[in-house]
Amino acid sequence: MIKISLLLLIFVSTLLSPLHGHDHTPMSDNSLGIYGNIRFFQKYQNFNFLLDYSKSKEEDNFEPQKFRLGGRYRFHKSFKLGVFVSRLSNQRYDDDWVLSNGDWVWANTEDRQETHLQIEGIYRSFLTKKLVLEFRNLFNFNRFNDQQTYQLRSGLTYFHFDEGVAKYSLFTQYEASFPLNYSEKTIWQHWLYFGSLFHLSKNFSIGPFTGYRLYYWTTSAAVRSVGEEEYVSKFDGFIFGGNVIVRNLF
Repeated sequence: MIKISLLLLIFVSTLLSPLHGHDHTPMSDNSLGIYGNIRFFQKYQNFNFLLDYSKSKEEDNFEPQKFRLGGRYRFHKSFKLGVFVSRLSNQRYDDDWVLSNGDWVWANTEDRQETHLQIEGIYRSFLTKKLVLEFRNLFNFNRFNDQQTYQLRSGLTYFHFDEGVAKYSLFTQYEASFPLNYSEKTIWQHWLYFGSLFHLSKNFSIGPFTGYRLYYWTTSAAVRSVGEEEYVSKFDGFIFGGNVIVRNLF
C-alpha cells in the first residue's frame, strides 16, 4: 500500500510539474535592498562638477556598485544640463538569466565592468520659499550591451530654515525607467523615495532614505534558445539607505 501511494504521488507530481512552468523564470519574491551613496560637488561659476559612488546589498548577497563623474551647467536659474560617465560593476539584465548545470540561475557578474554615458536635463524651481519642485530627464546609453534607457524623475523637497540657513530638508521622488530598445515592458522600473537630509554645515549633509521599488524581468536569450515559454517576472520590495553629500571643499 505504501509503495502504491508513493508511485501515485510521483505520477501526480510529474503530471502537475509542466503546469507550473516556473523553473525557467526568475524568482519573484519580495526583496530588500540596503543602499549607500556618497557625493562630492564642486561649484565653479555656472558649472557644478560631481563625483559620486553608490553601492547596494540585496538579500541574495548581490552587491552592485557604481562610480559616476561629470557635471552640470546652469544656463538659466531653473534649468541645468548635465553630462556624465559612469562605471558600473555587478549589474543584472534580462539576458543574465542563464542555464547552468541543469538549473536556471543568475550569471555571475561580479567581475563585469560596464561604462554608461548619460545626458541629463533638470528643471528645478521654488514653488514657495520652502518648497522646491524638480523634474529630471536622463538618457542613458550602456556601452556593454547597447541598451538605451530614458529615465524621468519628479520630486518635491521641503527646506526648514533657521535665520536664513537651511537646517534640514525632507523630500519625496518618483522615478520611472523607459527601455528604448530592449525589454517587453513599456516601463521597466518604478522607484518611489522618501527621505531627509540634515545640513550640518554649508559643506556637509547627511540623511537617511527609504523607498519602494517595482521592476520586471522579461524573457532571456537563453530561455528563448531552448524553446521555453516566455515570461514577465515582477519583482518588488523596499529599500533603506543613507546619503552623504560633500560640497565645495576647494
